[in-house]
Amino acid sequence: MLTLSEMPQNYQFIQNLIDLRLHYQSNIADSERDLTHVTEQLNHVNALLVNQLVKNQQFTESLIQLREHYQALHQKSHQKAQNAKEQIAHINALLADSLVLQHSQ
Repeated sequence: MLTLSEMPQNYQFIQNLIDLRLHYQSNIADSERDLTHVTEQLNHVNALLVNQLVKNQQFTESLIQLREHYQALHQKSHQKAQNAKEQIAHINALLADSLVLQHSQ
């Protein structure tokens, strides 16, 4: 059983994990929102690129650069969301371990 002096630390630890979990859930929402926007922009640039491919070489070069930019943003947003999801899984495991430990004491 936990002593009175150990209880606040354990509860604080659990609260910190919950706060971290909320932070990463917010990161996922932000990253997925960014990912949706970047995907839409990338699709638009791809369509413009196909339409302009034979018409205007200079504009085509600009579209290719813009496409590369959005592809990089897409990858960055995807990676950020994936990292946040992994952190939440780790935090959930820590919370579960803490609760089991607390229950067994």
